[in-house]
Amino acid sequence: MKIYDCIVIGAGISGLFAASRLQEKGLEVLVLDKGRGLGGRMATRRIPPGVFDHGAQFFTVKNEIFSSFVNEWIENGIVEPWYDVSSSKGRDNLTRYRCTGGMTLIPKFLAKDLHIELTWQVKKIIKEVNFWKIISESNKILNAKSIILTAPIPQSLVLLREAECLKMEQVKAKLESIEYDPCIAVMALLEGPSKIETPGSHEFKEGSISWISDNRVKGISPDGGGVTIHGSPTFSRKYWDEDRKYAGNLLLEIATEWIDSKVLEFQVHGWKYSKPVDIYEERYALLDDSLPLFLAGDAFLGPRVEGAALSGLNASEKLLEILK
Repeated sequence: MKIYDCIVIGAGISGLFAASRLQEKGLEVLVLDKGRGLGGRMATRRIPPGVFDHGAQFFTVKNEIFSSFVNEWIENGIVEPWYDVSSSKGRDNLTRYRCTGGMTLIPKFLAKDLHIELTWQVKKIIKEVNFWKIISESNKILNAKSIILTAPIPQSLVLLREAECLKMEQVKAKLESIEYDPCIAVMALLEGPSKIETPGSHEFKEGSISWISDNRVKGISPDGGGVTIHGSPTFSRKYWDEDRKYAGNLLLEIATEWIDSKVLEFQVHGWKYSKPVDIYEERYALLDDSLPLFLAGDAFLGPRVEGAALSGLNASEKLLEILK
């Protein structure tokens, strides 16, 4: 019977950072994800000839360790500065970085040497004497000495309902209190240019739209013009259970003054766990140290790409410390 040193559940940036670090240190690691692609909300979609970032739109850098990774990505030509935000606007005064061909380039770069199984839907996790048993929806079974679980907290708690983690009761109430904002995202291919000027984006503090960007002006869609629209949390909650095309048409109507061009085609995606409203004020949650099991992700160090990455990295470092 094969037992992996660690199975990482979730191929978003948190899981990929964790898996990369563990593999670098010689552990046999497997990454599982229920989706067909890598990256989670670092997502890029094509509506030919357009290219659309429809999840995370950019990232910022505060941490020196994360900065060293960003410098490597810049050297490899997959990341570059997008624009700066002036503190006079009441913002964080940090440079916004984008990927040169869409945000999915970073997950693909991190995953190039990893063992990853996609469309692997975890149903439940069970604790055996010396290992964890991970069971899929189709009743496939994998085994691991340790687990790093990076799915959104509500999904993670469902998977762990039969896990009997030693420390779960200490933190369960705190974990259950973490809520997420949803986001309905529209990707619209345009016949002509939009009215969104350089650098190619606008953020809204109120109303039905929270964000709109022109992917050609942003620099990731040279052959086709198109906009990404994010519905605000209020709008997305209100229309979450409605037909996606209906909600998409509403957002397109609201954004008319920014688009000012014929929409040739559009697609809609729903991010149920787009952004955690509450943050778990630690780098990760260690739910079991007899057979190490961690929760990590953007609900721990903040709802940012950097926070999610560092949470996964810190969980992997703690696991390496335990295994010593």
